[in-house]
Formats: sequence, structure tokens, C-alpha cells
Amino acid sequence: MGQRISRDLALRGIVGRRGTRVAHGSAVSRLVLVIAASTTLLMGCILRDFDYEPPANSPPSVENLPLGLTPLGRIYPIDLSQTPGGDGGTPNEIRFEAEVRDMDISQPLEGRVYFDNALQQERPIPAELDSPDPRRRTVSFNIPRSPIARGCHLVELLVSSDNGFEPFPSRTPLEAGDVGSAHWWIAAGLTADDIVPMNDCPVGQ
Repeated sequence: MGQRISRDLALRGIVGRRGTRVAHGSAVSRLVLVIAASTTLLMGCILRDFDYEPPANSPPSVENLPLGLTPLGRIYPIDLSQTPGGDGGTPNEIRFEAEVRDMDISQPLEGRVYFDNALQQERPIPAELDSPDPRRRTVSFNIPRSPIARGCHLVELLVSSDNGFEPFPSRTPLEAGDVGSAHWWIAAGLTADDIVPMNDCPVGQ
């Protein structure tokens, strides 16, 4: 009787090993490990494909302000015989306006104003997210009239990212190409009939 039970248990053990049990180091176990490793590597590749890369910086450009009174590239004559201020109505400063366009709508910008290649002022050009078109920003500045001598003078506006210029007196942006520019000229005559030679106009650096 005991021998019969032992044989039955032995047979059951053989059947179990042939059915669901997988021995360590068998071909099946190795296949499972290979599939698991491949799945892990594949997931790693997928995650790397979705790594975030910041978009490339879009350089600003300076354009004419729609309906503005100082279109870019124009020559503006002034009569130095007119006394600024007082009842004469001659303004103490000459105002210039432009429109800065930048696809990076939330990026703060910096403007530099030069007169005859000498830096006159630096000013922030903040984002205008509440504007109907936040890609467009209005910028204006004034040039004092009293120090202007007779002759042709260059007015220049350079725009780059905030803190985007190399240390002063450099006019070069830290990132190559990250700059927009605009130019105007002032023809300052001693009288209204004084013809200013435009061949002597300064050239931007």
C-alpha cells in the first residue's frame, strides 16, 4: 500500500514538472528575461524621445509703427535758430517711435539708443501680453534738441534680449544675430534755408 502511494506521488511530481513549473536557467526563463530587458530598453528610448528642448530664440526686428510720425530711414530737418520751449512751441526734444516685433511674446527686451554712435540711453521693452497682438510692441524715445550742432546726425535704435548685449561699450549681442535695428537722420541747419550736406552723415558701427 505504501509503495503504491509513493509511486502515485512520484507520478504527480513528474506531471507537475511537465506542466506549469519552469526550471531556473531553462530556455523559457531566458526568453522571459530577454523580453523584459527589451521592454525596459524600449521604454527608455520612448522617454528620451520626449525629453524637453527649449525652442530656439527668435531675434527681434524693428519696423515702422503703423500711423507713426517717424518712419524708419527718414531724414528729419530741424531749424537751430528756433529756441526750444517757451511760447514758440518748439519742443525741447525730438521724439521717435517704432514697433518692435518678436515671436517670443513673453520675453523681455532691451533697447539702446545711440546718437552719432554714442550711447544715449538704455531702456527696457517689456512684453505686452494684454495687447491684441503681443508679438508687436511699441517703443518711443526722445533725443534732446539743445546739444545738437549743425550738420547731419545719426539716430539709431538697437534691440536685443534683456541683458542680451555684451558689456558696454560693445554693441554686439551675446547671442549672434539676436538684435534688431532702426536708423533715422537729423539734418540740423542754422536756419530754415540752410542746406545741410548729407554726405557727412555718420554711419552706424
